[in-house]
Amino acid sequence: MTINHSGIVSPEQGNNTTDGWRTSLGRLAEILSS
Repeated sequence: MTINHSGIVSPEQGNNTTDGWRTSLGRLAEILSS
């Protein structure tokens, strides 16, 4: 799962669900803290 350039979570992307969620949450944290 990844977040695209418009900040939308794309569940169809990413091989591993856990890694995908961690990536998505990490990206959200970057966006919110920027």
